[in-house]
Amino acid sequence: MESSSKRFEVVRASAGSGKTYRLVLRYLECALCDDDKRAFSKILALTFTNKAAAEMKERILEDLKHLADGGGDKLSELKKNLKLSEEVLIARAKALHREMLHRYSDISVMTIDSFVNRLVRTFARDLALEQDFRIELNSDQVIDDAVTRLLERVGVKGNEAITELLEGFANLQIEEDKDYRVRRPLNELGIAAVKETMRKVVDSFKDISPEKFKEISIELKKTTSLAENLLKEKSMAALVKIDELSMEDSDFSAGRVPKSLRSYSSGRIKELKVTIREHLTNPESKIRKNSPNDLVHLYGKILL
Repeated sequence: MESSSKRFEVVRASAGSGKTYRLVLRYLECALCDDDKRAFSKILALTFTNKAAAEMKERILEDLKHLADGGGDKLSELKKNLKLSEEVLIARAKALHREMLHRYSDISVMTIDSFVNRLVRTFARDLALEQDFRIELNSDQVIDDAVTRLLERVGVKGNEAITELLEGFANLQIEEDKDYRVRRPLNELGIAAVKETMRKVVDSFKDISPEKFKEISIELKKTTSLAENLLKEKSMAALVKIDELSMEDSDFSAGRVPKSLRSYSSGRIKELKVTIREHLTNPESKIRKNSPNDLVHLYGKILL
């Protein structure tokens, strides 16, 4: 057993540096240090997301199975740290793995929210709460408050970079014929950012300064503008070809293709609709059904 002075440990690690490996190793050290197959029920591991908790459980059981089979990338390190022979360590791993599978619900690897919820529910009577109470988070209000605090920093000394970014965002809204007010789009961005599926995207911005963000934005805008200008040119050329061939909107399925081309040629570009993508990859599929053969032949010339 470790001395009490070594019980507390802080691990600082950036993304991709192997912190999951280190945390799983520490969990297994705690679970295998004693000859107690139910030691895991006395260990609490907290994560931020349900996905991370599920991955942590999976890694623990996977590594434990490897240990029980006499292998794995943690066998030698655990032998050294726990000062156990390989035979004893494998025996403990087998017993622990079997017990964890039989008592899976007792594995306390959970989110902070789940832990607090469980803790409060345990003391529900003492806190004068109903046993079937529910905890609800008004995330919209939290995001709105966060946006308010962000906007309060605009124009304040020391926040020039953020002020410039928000001014640029407002100008972009105006360029796209949208409301210049930024609160609503910032709220929508906040709602999207707190989704678990966006966790990696948000983490990727963690070490980017406002100045660097502006630099990246300018480069992206240049790249986007080049693609948009090319699409405008191609759209105008396609419209000219359609006019030269004396084709009407009614010659196309639902008339969508020429309508979209006119929109793109005038600069109103948001995204390439599925119809246009199909038109670019399989032009004949967008011609109106039962069209005469000569019309189908003409349609094939639009992209030439």
